[in-house]
Amino acid sequence: MSRAYAYIRVSTVDQAENGFSLEAQKDAAAAYYRMLVHQERYAFVTWGGFHFDEGQSAWKLPFGQREEGAVISAKLQEGDQIIFCKLDRAFRSLKDAINQMEDWMQSGIGVHFVDQGLNMDTANGRLVVNVMACVAQWESEIKSERVKAALQKKKENGQPVNQKIPTGKTLVGTGRNKRYVNDPQLRPVIRLI
Repeated sequence: MSRAYAYIRVSTVDQAENGFSLEAQKDAAAAYYRMLVHQERYAFVTWGGFHFDEGQSAWKLPFGQREEGAVISAKLQEGDQIIFCKLDRAFRSLKDAINQMEDWMQSGIGVHFVDQGLNMDTANGRLVVNVMACVAQWESEIKSERVKAALQKKKENGQPVNQKIPTGKTLVGTGRNKRYVNDPQLRPVIRLI
């Protein structure tokens, strides 16, 4: 008997609390499943359950290397369906998306994306999903470039780039004016070391 599984992921605490939370994704995936089984070709598909990956980066970890991604990949059989709420909840790398979805399609596994109402059963669905996978990777690369540039600028300005205060320094200022300066009380100790 074929089953439908929903894969749900958040990569940060902020996403879990303020973004497309696990609960919101769960509700969307369940509603999509209820709609899906009203279609004649999916009427035989039973519910297989949810798989949650909390704090897992799709940019750093391919789908099959994430904890629940590996579990769901091992369960999937021909005729099964996998439901994602958004493409970027599944993939942030074009290579990962193409390789994983190609494997699933060759194995007779259906892939669905709730937010766009797309599945990989049609040429149009495959085209749009592939374009969206390119955009998801581009978005991650742009975000990474911006973060690196911001951190480099902070370093150049002597501003903190993490929560650790370097030995012999103290943090002064607030907001954008935060910066490290030599701590006069620790300087003698540093010289001795």
